Amino acid sequence: MNLFNKLTMIGFAALVIANPVQGQEGVRADRILSARDLHKHCAASEATEAGRLSVGNCLGALTGIADAAMTLNAALSGRQTICLEADDASEKMRLHFLYFAERRPDALELPAATVVISVLQSNFGCDQAK
Repeated sequence: MNLFNKLTMIGFAALVIANPVQGQEGVRADRILSARDLHKHCAASEATEAGRLSVGNCLGALTGIADAAMTLNAALSGRQTICLEADDASEKMRLHFLYFAERRPDALELPAATVVISVLQSNFGCDQAK
């Protein structure tokens, strides 16, 4: 099976899976994770079980956003703007996000993905790769 056929099958599968949500009226703004909400998760104390779960949510969101951005860059533009090294852990991404949020609290009103992609491009840009 060639690449075009594989991509067609993946696209069809995504369409079938996404079909149940077509009845919704569109994406509601209150369902999009804000950078402020992500910051609350990322800044949680790991001293409690709830804090550890919150930080786990943060790390999952960061790695998910990074993975999606890198996949879309490769598929749509054929070039990467985010280049993670093997030793770049999600904790490192969390610390960069927290540092950015402290310096730019005005950006916390934006969607989390927008801010995280900006942070990743600034700190893990392909021109900075080792």
